Amino acid sequence: GPGEKSVMHRHSAGCVIFLTDQTFNFTLPDGTTEPASVPAGALGCGDGNVHLPENIGAEAAEFIMVEFKDRESFEK
Repeated sequence: GPGEKSVMHRHSAGCVIFLTDQTFNFTLPDGTTEPASVPAGALGCGDGNVHLPENIGAEAAEFIMVEFKDRESFEK
């Protein structure tokens, strides 16, 4: 939901389908933050990462995430 903050966690390589417009701050393990805005309908694929997401948007963030089992990197 809006204003919700997760905990630091790890993702495997995978893809995300964004169902709603989203605006986040991602805190990285070194303490730096990276803002990100993604429109509904976007597809994002990439290597695994570690982050703490915070929804700074006005609406709930809804998405479908698929993580590839036993994969460290995304392959096209």
